[in-house]
Parts: sequence; structure tokens; C-alpha cells
Amino acid sequence: MILPAAFVGAYQDLIPALELVREYAEERFAAELRGVAPAQVEARIKSAESAFAKLQRGELGSLSEMDDLVGVRAIFLHPSHVDTGRQIAEAVFQVEKIVPADTPSPDDMSYKEPHLIVKLPADYLSRHSEANDILVEIQLTTQLQDALQRSVHAVVYKGDSFSWRKARLATQIRGILELIDGVLEQVEVAATVRAEREHPPYLTRNEIVDFAKATFRSAELPSDMRRFAITVEAMLIAARIQPDSLREIASRHSDLRDANSITPVEKVVGMLLREHGNDFARRLTAKRRVVITPELETLCPEARLISPGRRVSW
Repeated sequence: MILPAAFVGAYQDLIPALELVREYAEERFAAELRGVAPAQVEARIKSAESAFAKLQRGELGSLSEMDDLVGVRAIFLHPSHVDTGRQIAEAVFQVEKIVPADTPSPDDMSYKEPHLIVKLPADYLSRHSEANDILVEIQLTTQLQDALQRSVHAVVYKGDSFSWRKARLATQIRGILELIDGVLEQVEVAATVRAEREHPPYLTRNEIVDFAKATFRSAELPSDMRRFAITVEAMLIAARIQPDSLREIASRHSDLRDANSITPVEKVVGMLLREHGNDFARRLTAKRRVVITPELETLCPEARLISPGRRVSW
């Protein structure tokens, strides 16, 4: 699009102030949202071509009336985080209006993520009068809805033709993703619609998790107990013992069990080496490597039975 020179000049004059607002809005909102852990916070300045095209629609009298020259987009994992993000935005910025203003009809699946039109905080504007008249559009959405919007925006809403079937498909997908968003946020609850079944590998690994929780201090347990159980399971297979023997073994090696300098996985490795020595080391699968730290070797000299070629290299 060829833009009028006078408009281009006027818009270029605005850029320093727009960039000032963009940078502050992005950094401030990202800092305020840190406790919510958004997936992403990004800000942009509207392009001159897009701004001029919006003016050509005749609904605005000037650039100063445009409410999205600066836009901030915050993307969250779950819908409830979107609600929290909106509350934070309303507390931090000066809200001019909220779009849409009303709760959408239950059968309306059009794009209805909340948009807040705001000004920067009054204390900031008191120091930067050049930003006084600049409005900021804040969009809040989930990762699923953001992925849909980015995927279909250019094709459905910014293309060179109108297509009922494309617009209809985007709406149908949006409805599906809204439902999935709700399920993902309540995965623990949603899983209860099916009865639990006994799955032998899971039974074994849950025994290992139960052993660890009953034997080691909670502060030393890893955050990922599933990975811990899978790791220990491989060690037990090599030692040819069952998980129900672990508590008895741990009682015989209380010095390792209660040690502060090694991890629970290392403690299990040390116990198995003391109990089964060379047999355990020999039965480790060809692809299995073991983490042997100096602290473990000090507490358990049998750790030297693990050859350098079977150790994880730092």
C-alpha cells in the first residue's frame, strides 16, 4: 500500500513515544505476571500500513483515537490464569474499557478473548508526558487459543477473499479448543470419569515411589518421582530383586539411607552394590550408565565395581 507522505511523517513522529510505551508495558506486565508464570508476554507497535487502513474505515477521527497502536499479548497455560492475568492488568494499568463488555452468549463461539484498553499507570505518565494520550490494547489468551489464532489469522481474517467454509472451520476448532482448555486445567478431575485399572509396570513403579516416600526425607526427594521410579526400576531389574525388598535392604544400610551428601538414586545404587556387587554391575544393560559421584565412592567403596566405561561422564 502506498501511504500519504503526510501520514507517514506524522506516524514516524509518534514512533519514539510508541516504543517507550511498548517497552514499559511489556516489561511491567511481565514482571507483575511472574507469579502466574505466563508462557509468553510480548508487545508490538501497529504498523503504519495497518494504522492507515484502520483510519480509512472512517470510524476514527485521528491517530490519537486509535486504541491499539501499542498491543500487549499475554499467553497462559490455563483459562483460570487468563482470569488472574486480567485482574492483575486491571490493578496495574488505568482501564479505559473492556472488549467485549458483556459475557458472550453460550452459543457464540466467535473470538471472545478479553481485550483491555488501558493507559499506563499515572505515576509513569507523570514522568513521561509524551505517553499521556497513547492507549494500549492488552490481549489475554491460552496457548491453545493463541496457536489457533496464529494459524488461521492470515488465512481467514487477512486474506484476499472471504470464505464461509474457512471461517466456519475456525469457529468449530475454537469451540473444540475451548473445551480442551477446560479439560486440561482439570486433568485430575477429568481422569476420574474412567475406573483405574491395574497395569503391572505402574504397580511396580508405585511401589518404588511408596518406598522412597517412606524411607527418605521429603526435602531430598526429586520433584519428578515418576522419573525416579523408572530409574530405580532399571537398577532393580539388574539386581534381580523386587521392589518389596527395598525397605528391608534400606534397613541394613542405614548409613547410606540417612546420608546427606548423596541423592536417593545414589543411595539405592550403593545399597544394591553392597548387596549384589559384581553381579549387579555385570547385569546392567549395555546402554545403561550409572552416575557415580566421589561422595558415593567415599560412602560405598563397592561403587568402584562400576567401570569407567559404564559411568556417566561429567
